[in-house]
Amino acid sequence: MADVVVVYNTVTGFAQTYGEWIAEDLGARLYPWSQAKGVDLSGADLVVYGAGVRMSRIRGFHEFRRKIKRENLMGKVVVWANGGTPVHPQRDWRVPAGTFTKKELASGCYPFFYFQGGVRYEGLSFPEKPCSKYSPSGFRDTDIAESG
Repeated sequence: MADVVVVYNTVTGFAQTYGEWIAEDLGARLYPWSQAKGVDLSGADLVVYGAGVRMSRIRGFHEFRRKIKRENLMGKVVVWANGGTPVHPQRDWRVPAGTFTKKELASGCYPFFYFQGGVRYEGLSFPEKPCSKYSPSGFRDTDIAESG
């Protein structure tokens, strides 16, 4: 049986929810990023990393990339992002382009998936909470159950 690990990085809880669903479906071990930092993943056959999006970037991926290199995980990583905006072909390129390097994009080394989540305001920091009220996407009070 394959050794599969799911790592999520969450602020408001949506990435944790998706991480739990993915781990359950794959029969994988599940770690929040805060724990996974200290876990040796080099023996895993597959590592699935996911987090919310902030300013077209997947939260924490820059730091996770260092772990990929340090633990020789290239070719074993799948990435997802979740955010408050719906999936849309004219916008879907922005998150990978804002997160992955040009070389990573060109090689397609990270299979990437985007899931619509939402915003749980109680998890946002001070500058994020007031700014999110002015989002043009109108996702205020979106719940993951409503989007599915």
